[in-house]
Amino acid sequence: MIRLPKGIVLSILGWLCLSIATAQFTTDGRMIEEHMRYSSEKSFNKWDVMVGYGPNILFTDFTEYALFPDNNWQFSPMVALSYQLVPAMAFDLRYMQGDLEGKGVSHYFKGDFREYVATARFYVNQMLTNPGPVNDKWNFYFNVGLGVQAFRNRVYKNEDDQVLHADDVEGNTYDGYFVLGYDVNNPNRKRSRATELVLPAGVGVLYRLNRSFDIGVESTVHFGLEDNLDGILSGATNDNYWNTTFNLSYKIGKKNKRHSKWTYRTYGFNIFGKKRKDPLEDEVNRFERMVQQQAGILRLQIDSVITEERDTKIYAADNIFPIYFMPGGATFKDYENQITMLK
Repeated sequence: MIRLPKGIVLSILGWLCLSIATAQFTTDGRMIEEHMRYSSEKSFNKWDVMVGYGPNILFTDFTEYALFPDNNWQFSPMVALSYQLVPAMAFDLRYMQGDLEGKGVSHYFKGDFREYVATARFYVNQMLTNPGPVNDKWNFYFNVGLGVQAFRNRVYKNEDDQVLHADDVEGNTYDGYFVLGYDVNNPNRKRSRATELVLPAGVGVLYRLNRSFDIGVESTVHFGLEDNLDGILSGATNDNYWNTTFNLSYKIGKKNKRHSKWTYRTYGFNIFGKKRKDPLEDEVNRFERMVQQQAGILRLQIDSVITEERDTKIYAADNIFPIYFMPGGATFKDYENQITMLK
């Protein structure tokens, strides 16, 4: 069973909940410019390289502390190549190396490891109701992955600092020295590194300095699936370690473009960058189909139309008759020969 202090689990869960709550509050009511808005039709920078450095805290069969070691802190460098699939998710290829050391009552071990991991990184604030960076400066994320540890180690005796041999342990059926990655008969001769699977899971935060650089902190627990990291098969059934790195990221691409993880996904797209279905689309389509069906059933019938015209002519009459002027100034009107004119 994987052994992990409750303090680490509670710290990670509390940090994640606080991050979600903070992001939800601060991303409301945003002013988004066009170059900040994510669209599948626009191109953004998607590659970045991250380098980091920080302490490793081992939890193995030799662990005697509850959470933090009293001394002999071990530090590891880390490098990661990341590709942003969509604003809410990225894919990382990571490499980390470091020294291994732990001390028990009668024995201690020393060694070194190399770790090769593929992880998926999920940005919490890109999955909320108002997705995007918090205040255009912060990104909160968690990651999970799968990888391989390649390591060497040797178990020593506290009393004389000699490599532990099977003959030094009563009732042991093991043959040779307690070593991995070395010759069991000659602990100074290197052999192929021992390997085992590892499951990393962690949380992190990024702060955007500018379009080229980000800084951040990441804390990850590496769950080993076997019990070989410390060279002892008793005690804990799995050897794990907790690593925290302070990192610097360089965003590869054109300087006049934003990196995809620092864009704002608007209403029309889901967390995978695909066009989001409009909730009214089904209703509109259903109405259009209904109209088309009704248009095929109904027939418009037109009856014959009879137009009746009635014209009324109005006439006016004028009477015209001749007038004769007689000698001496007298006149004579000839009514018998008058003419009636119609108009």
